[in-house]
Amino acid sequence: MRAPLPWLPFLFSCAITGSTGMPFTHRKRTVAENIDTEQQAESQTSQGAGVTAEVQAALRTMRKHFVLRLPALLYHMDGKQERYALIDALWSGEYLTTSGREGRFTERNPFLVSLFENLCDEETSAAPRRRKTIIPRFEGVISHVVRARSQKRVPIEVAVLSLVFLQYSVPHFVWNAVAQLTRAVMSLSWTVQLCEDAILRDPGPPYPTAKGMTAAVFDNFMMKIGYGSFATQEFKARTFQMTNWASVFLPAQSVPAPFDIGAMLRDGGIFRSDIALSDFLDLFSPVNLNILNNKRRRWSEFLDRAVAGTLWSKGVYDSPYPPTQFHWHNPIFDRLQSSYEDVNFELDCMRKSDYHKYSDCIQIGGDGLSYMRLIHRLAQDPQQFLHTKPVIIPRLGALS
Repeated sequence: MRAPLPWLPFLFSCAITGSTGMPFTHRKRTVAENIDTEQQAESQTSQGAGVTAEVQAALRTMRKHFVLRLPALLYHMDGKQERYALIDALWSGEYLTTSGREGRFTERNPFLVSLFENLCDEETSAAPRRRKTIIPRFEGVISHVVRARSQKRVPIEVAVLSLVFLQYSVPHFVWNAVAQLTRAVMSLSWTVQLCEDAILRDPGPPYPTAKGMTAAVFDNFMMKIGYGSFATQEFKARTFQMTNWASVFLPAQSVPAPFDIGAMLRDGGIFRSDIALSDFLDLFSPVNLNILNNKRRRWSEFLDRAVAGTLWSKGVYDSPYPPTQFHWHNPIFDRLQSSYEDVNFELDCMRKSDYHKYSDCIQIGGDGLSYMRLIHRLAQDPQQFLHTKPVIIPRLGALS
C-alpha cells in the first residue's frame, strides 16, 4: 500500500481558503512573508466578522416580521376562561353575522401573506398573479400554521366544523384523516367533551319567555333491525323503539297578558262556560255558512293563481315572534304511542321534567296519533290532566 501523499492537506487548505496552490519547495519563509500572511489572515477574519454581523442584523430585522400575530376568536384550551369564552361564543352565534372577520388571520399577518404570494415553484421563475377572493387566499394557510404550532390553539371555525362532523356522524376514519392531514377539525373525544361542557353553560333563549306556560313536542320512532337477514344463534332480529321529545321556549309576547291558569281553575276549569257545546259543534258542520263561503273563496283564489302561474309561489313571511328555541332531551327508549300505558309514561316524564314541573300548563304538540292519544287520556282522567298543575293542553302539529 502506498503511503499517503504528503501534499494532500496543503491542497485541501488551498481549496478551503480559496488560495492558489504553488509548487512545493523547502525554502524557509522570510520575516516579510510571515507578516503578509498574518495581515491577510486578519483581513479575512475581519471580513468574515463583518459578513456575520450583516447576516445577524438581517436576521434580527426579519425576525421582527416573522412574528405570528394571533387574531380574535382564537382560543387556547389550556386556560379555563378561554375554554368558557369559546363555549359562550358558540352559544351566541355572533361570529356568523359579524362581517370583516372572515380574513382576520390575513389582516393580522400581512408580511406572511406577502411572503406566500411571492413564493416561486420549480417550474416558474415568477410568482403567479392571483385574483382577489371573497375569503383571502392564504387565510386557511395561516390558520393551519397556528394549529400546527400548537394543537391547543383552536380557531372558532375549527370548533364549528368539529361540531358539524359530530352532528352528521362523520365516520371516524374520515374524521381522523381530516384532523391529521389538514388540522381543520379537533378530535372526536375533544368535541364530545366540549358539548358536555357547553350544556352546563346553556344561556337559554335570547328572548323573554312566557311565565306559567311551557310547551313540548314529541314523536315516536321505530326501526326493524336484522329482518330479512340470516339469523344466527348469537344474534337475531329485533325492533328498536323510542320516543323523541323536546322542550319549547315560548316567547313572552305570544301569550296574552291576563293569562292566569290558577284563576281559571278556581272559576271552574280551563274550558269556556259561556258557549253551549251544540253551538260549538255547529262551527264544524259541513253546511256551516262560514265554512262554505271560505271554501268558495279559496277555490276561486287558487284557480286564479294557477292561471297566473303563481300557485306554488310563497311570499316572505315576517313573523312577529323571534325564532323559537328548543331543548332536546334524551330519548325515551322502548316507548311509543301505541298504548295508553306508553302515553301515560311519557306524560309523566314530561310533567316531572325540570323544564315543566313548575309551570301552570304545558302545551304538548305531536302528530295525529299523538294528538288522539292525548285527547283520550284527558277525557279518561280529567282530574289528573285538567285539574292538576301542570295542566295538559294538546296541540296538533301543523303538518300532521
